[in-house]
Amino acid sequence: MKSGGNETGLIHTLWTLEGLYALEWNDLKPFLQSNNEVLVAQALTAIPSVVTRANHAAILEALKPLAANVKLAPYLAYLLPAIHAFAPGAAGEFLLELAKQYPNDAYVADAVISNLHKREADFLEQLNRWNTDTTLVIKKHLEEVLQDIREKEQARLKKELLKELSRGRELFKNICQTCHGADGKGIRSMAPPLNRSEWVTGDKNRLAAIVLFGLTGPIEVNGHVYDQKEIAGEMPGIGNNDALSDGDVAQILSFVRNAWNNNAGLVSAEDVARVREKLKDREGAFTVEELQKLSF
Repeated sequence: MKSGGNETGLIHTLWTLEGLYALEWNDLKPFLQSNNEVLVAQALTAIPSVVTRANHAAILEALKPLAANVKLAPYLAYLLPAIHAFAPGAAGEFLLELAKQYPNDAYVADAVISNLHKREADFLEQLNRWNTDTTLVIKKHLEEVLQDIREKEQARLKKELLKELSRGRELFKNICQTCHGADGKGIRSMAPPLNRSEWVTGDKNRLAAIVLFGLTGPIEVNGHVYDQKEIAGEMPGIGNNDALSDGDVAQILSFVRNAWNNNAGLVSAEDVARVREKLKDREGAFTVEELQKLSF
């Protein structure tokens, strides 16, 4: 294929050959040597169709001089996975060089990062060894990607955990939801929120004491004091409900400590039994002041 002639015609010919599985590496060489950036970009986009074990090294060498052009750098990064399949080390080094050459170009950064499936943390470590500046665009984008990965993994684990706590979910729905709401945000004049509550995600023994024996009086949750104007009556305990085992209570506690935006440790039946035994002489609901004096 010749590099001269009508730009549109050349591009049409290139992609017609590609669509017919007739495009070869030799057809693209003249494009890469052209002064026309549009033709070069088209050829770079087509390279994954022609890379083979036999020609990948020659293609990589032909690509390296093009890295000097910032407009073409993203195209280079996007096609490197095709070469990575045959030469992961060489492709990885080229990718790292692109990142070092254009660390503050958002387009290059995103193109580079698109290559890093499950290698984001290692690549960031390589960049940190090269340059400790945390304000570089590529580092900031990588941190965002890693944070998104962490959040999705946490969400996956949480979903699996809540499946294991299905008994606790049902018990909460039947016993607690009327006052605390399905979303755990509490219901006005009934009960304060459980979602993001330090009383829920804090000391599990103290939470067990509340659920077993109940709570009366004002309580502060996330800086807001819920008093008689917002909460009518006291929260009854369920410790005397013979239909609920220590395992059932533990399921409820574990569920509320991990539902919604909460993320705290699980509670075992043994934990509940220990609190029940320690407070076996207790009569009536706790006040906040009494709870704060408890030690386990």
